[in-house]
Amino acid sequence: MKTIVLDLGELPADLRAAVRELRAEAAFCEGEGAVLTWEKGERLRARIEGNRAVVTAPTRAAFFKGFAYLLCGGCDLPVYADRLSFMADLSRNAVLKEETVRKLLRVLALNGFTELQLYTEDTYEIAEEPYFGHLRGRLTEEEIKRLDEYAALFGIELVPCIQTLAHLNTLLHWQKYQDYFDNGDILFAGEERVYELIGNMLKAARRAYRSGRINIGMDEAALLGAGRYFDKHGYVPRAQIMQKHLGRVLSLCEKYGFRPMMWSDMFFRPAYNGQYYAADEEITPEFLRSYAGQNVELVYWDYYHDDPAVYEKMIAKHAALTENFSFAGGAWKWSGFAPLLSLARRNSAAALSACRRCGVRSLMLTAWGDNGAECSPFAVLPVIAQYSDACYGGFGEACAAPFAVWAGDLNSFFALELPNRLTEEPMWRQTNCSGKYFLYNDPLAGVFDSNVPENARAVARRNGEAIAAARGKVKKEYGYLFDTLASLCGVLELKTDFGVRAKEAYDRGDKPALAALAEECGEIVRRLQNFYRRFSAQWSRENVPFGFEVQTARLGGLMQRMKDAARTLRDYAAGKTDGIPELAHPRLDFMGGGSRMSRQADILYNNYAFSASVNVM
Repeated sequence: MKTIVLDLGELPADLRAAVRELRAEAAFCEGEGAVLTWEKGERLRARIEGNRAVVTAPTRAAFFKGFAYLLCGGCDLPVYADRLSFMADLSRNAVLKEETVRKLLRVLALNGFTELQLYTEDTYEIAEEPYFGHLRGRLTEEEIKRLDEYAALFGIELVPCIQTLAHLNTLLHWQKYQDYFDNGDILFAGEERVYELIGNMLKAARRAYRSGRINIGMDEAALLGAGRYFDKHGYVPRAQIMQKHLGRVLSLCEKYGFRPMMWSDMFFRPAYNGQYYAADEEITPEFLRSYAGQNVELVYWDYYHDDPAVYEKMIAKHAALTENFSFAGGAWKWSGFAPLLSLARRNSAAALSACRRCGVRSLMLTAWGDNGAECSPFAVLPVIAQYSDACYGGFGEACAAPFAVWAGDLNSFFALELPNRLTEEPMWRQTNCSGKYFLYNDPLAGVFDSNVPENARAVARRNGEAIAAARGKVKKEYGYLFDTLASLCGVLELKTDFGVRAKEAYDRGDKPALAALAEECGEIVRRLQNFYRRFSAQWSRENVPFGFEVQTARLGGLMQRMKDAARTLRDYAAGKTDGIPELAHPRLDFMGGGSRMSRQADILYNNYAFSASVNVM
């Protein structure tokens, strides 16, 4: 691709500064070349006409999407969204460094995003609450202010995304907050100390962010009112508790000058027997009453369906409640160390087409980090591009040309999902995080041994080779992602079916085979050490240190367990022990088939503690 030379002299100073920042992501030169200008217009157009490079765009954010197209030949496209948001999860141990968020903002700018939401449960500073986010790598007020300024360069609004009802279980580490909770991770609705805490949350957000918008969370609180609240007040319908609590929080939002949004599931579940995706259910009076009179934007979140009709029905359900709603899809970053890009592409295509047909012009892409946030936000660049190209042009999938400007070969990025690939079937048919649960599956107890595919070693080896080959086709700055996941495949090549082979050898009394497996443990440990080095380097590059101690404990524990397994196998093979209780124990199918092994490895089970052992962790 030929490098374009651009004269930025006619741009306003702040826009010129923003374009210069993008040199870190996209190749172009500043000099005596085509004079870059921005013209306002409803469509997105980018073209070089003689000695002028013209981007026509309706907004500052759209200008930068047009700029990316300018660097790859130009465009003339319709614009289908007014708001395009990305939500980065900073609450599952991986708190992005300030410079990492800056890089993410540059990538979002080149994709025309208008908003970045920072999902922070307790990972932001509250001066009035010193224990809030203590030792969790929380963002300081000054860091957020600097990021807010940087985002504004690109026309991106930095928006706080917090929790004011549930998902606050990390606060339970501190004695100060023990009495703030109803049950589990759900706040004790109705208690004044809870609203003092929420007031401090909003006060801190008001100091740090310039935005008038805020996401107050309030999702997945299914047991609201079932703990201390029940003990104090007796049975009160969940919807009634929710209404009163939401009213208090909305009053606080008004006090601090915020226009709130919230996830919509808690309006659906009480009316539909705990269901959220009640697409085919009738709209009930109870459902309509659940929202009546609330001045809050609803966010319909759905990451799971591949049928546009499901999304259209759910959009209609939201429209029956309010005109003030938006849609949030998923990047499928929460499947362990590797993303599920093909699944995200398939489901996003269905969702985005439904939104376009139904006229939904406010969209969000979520990048959650469940159970440790091992996966990099830059591993889901193809999904970021897909959302962008759906909003600018109406394309069903990401376009390769603008992607190449800032990331490299689009198809090569899909190699990053291969640690979760188990068969030769296309990845969009595989919905699993096997790269994580087979990694932590105990080498002797083998909870997941019933799910191991017969050709696991060959598939893992090919996956690693494919990831290594793809590395050379993307921008060098993303090579570390491929290095990490290729080294994970190296571990999985030996580790995935280790327990199966050990059990078979033990059952047939093959001590030489068990002795050989003991030696193989040493090679697995060496590969684990290599993976740990790669993963540690990735974490250090992207995140603050807090939270990595969890990964050290997990992977360090696994390495020690492999050494224990080696000793156990070696002692038995040498006749020093009479048996191996873990291998003598009969295997049961993880999926519930008893002694009949299902081999159904295509499952989502992103939980380290349950994968490593059935005992108390």
